[in-house]
Amino acid sequence: MQTLYSVNELIDASENKLSIHTIKDYCRRGELHPCIYFEGNIVCIHDERFQNSIDKRDPVAHIETVSWARTFKGYISASNFIDYIAHTDTQASDVFFNVTKIIEHISLINDFPLLQKDEYLKAFPSIIDDDIQEKRWLHEINDFKGNIFKAHEIVFHVSEVEKLLLTHSKPSQSPVKFLNNTEDLGGENLQENSNIKKRINLKDMLEDMDDYISVSSVFELIKERTDLKKDTEVANFLIVNKINDLSNPVNKFHYFDGKPTPLYKDFQQKQLTKMDLLLLEIAREELKLNSEDERLKNFAWEKFDFFFKFQNLTNIDLEEEVIQDDILQIQDSISLEPLSIQQTEPNIENLNSEITQLRKLVAEKNAEINMLQKENKSIKKITESQLEQSPQQEIPNSKTRNKVSILIAVLCELNKLDITQHHGEPNALILDQAFKLKASLGKDFVGNWLKLAQENIK
Repeated sequence: MQTLYSVNELIDASENKLSIHTIKDYCRRGELHPCIYFEGNIVCIHDERFQNSIDKRDPVAHIETVSWARTFKGYISASNFIDYIAHTDTQASDVFFNVTKIIEHISLINDFPLLQKDEYLKAFPSIIDDDIQEKRWLHEINDFKGNIFKAHEIVFHVSEVEKLLLTHSKPSQSPVKFLNNTEDLGGENLQENSNIKKRINLKDMLEDMDDYISVSSVFELIKERTDLKKDTEVANFLIVNKINDLSNPVNKFHYFDGKPTPLYKDFQQKQLTKMDLLLLEIAREELKLNSEDERLKNFAWEKFDFFFKFQNLTNIDLEEEVIQDDILQIQDSISLEPLSIQQTEPNIENLNSEITQLRKLVAEKNAEINMLQKENKSIKKITESQLEQSPQQEIPNSKTRNKVSILIAVLCELNKLDITQHHGEPNALILDQAFKLKASLGKDFVGNWLKLAQENIK
């Protein structure tokens, strides 16, 4: 799957509907962000401004502090990248320092907080020991002049390209019109039909044009398109998969600076957003989706971003499945009256044949998926059974097994662990240390070895 587009690839993907000038215009409007790959440090600076003087002509004081700093590997955008889009010299270079937007953070080891008011980002190159050493970033700003980039390195990320192409390919929305032309109506039916209007489905139009999708709409869509049928199941799924870290939540009816207000993390609530707290209430069955809680309609995610991240997480395209259902409905309506339709549409037989083949293909793929899921479950059971083998099964040689058990007893003695409690605190401590070492040990497995160690030291 292509994840990055050059300018020429973007123009080709749009079937030449986009030009360099229109691409730059989309960049100026914030719908596209030219980006480059960058490895280094991202530092968040908080700029506090105030003016003590009553006279507004007096200078404004600025106090800069570092809010946070993270090592970074991924794609970022800067304001001057737009000047080098499709530059005549691909080797033309410049420098950037301020970061306009983080497009993709490849390494998810470090969590990036959302920007607060009066905060901005700066990019520093990798510095020796910058992952463990506390840097004086404000002092580094005075000496560092910027990061070098070249024109040919500038690309566009698939997440923004797909959204732009999808919007660009939509037919222009015709204005709502009412059927009120009395010349087309007979005189005898003029009074009867004077109130006839062309029916327009405004609800569907509103959903298509809305850039945000609310919590209630997300729950309805997931329950309709997946096997999750309960509100608590959907809420737990979104919480476990940390959907609010993947797609930033907002309050779609509360605006700041012309945009819906982001639901920032509340560090007093252990880095939870208001959206996290809402999902927890639903998961605990403290709140129902049919209640009149305003948050269910107000709290939302950016629609395209949510669908894109949900598809990456589950391989389920919520929008595509809607389209597939529409095709099946059309097929069912065609199969009701095949003779009358074939008289007006000569190629409908071919269409019926193709749809039948597609249905067979979908059935075969579903069968393959079910088989793989069964194999996965059987492998998991085998793995679990292997993890909980007895010492005799794990090491058939009795001499080697006894030496291992004695070694376990010595280690427990050095760490002051009471091995007589096979299923007590020592077991939990060993399991905890094994987890930190990324080793999977069953509780019964550890208990059996502790029991054997106790027998051998006697």
